[in-house]
Amino acid sequence: YCLPDIRATFPQCRVILTMRDPRAVLAAYLLRKRRKGAQFSVYDCVSHWRQSAEVALDQASHGNWLMVVKFEDLVCAP
Repeated sequence: YCLPDIRATFPQCRVILTMRDPRAVLAAYLLRKRRKGAQFSVYDCVSHWRQSAEVALDQASHGNWLMVVKFEDLVCAP
């Protein structure tokens, strides 16, 4: 959520952002919530991922300062 602030503070910066597949995010969220015994909300999980993805896609369209890399691609071919 901080990409616009980072860009405003450091206008010459370059950022590599790793994005996970939403299914993997959901699976990790499920595991974490079950371990802690907390209530689980699919809506919260999907909403947080979607907000992050929207910010990343919006910022990536403003020049070449931001590179979005799929986490799964990075794992397969570092």
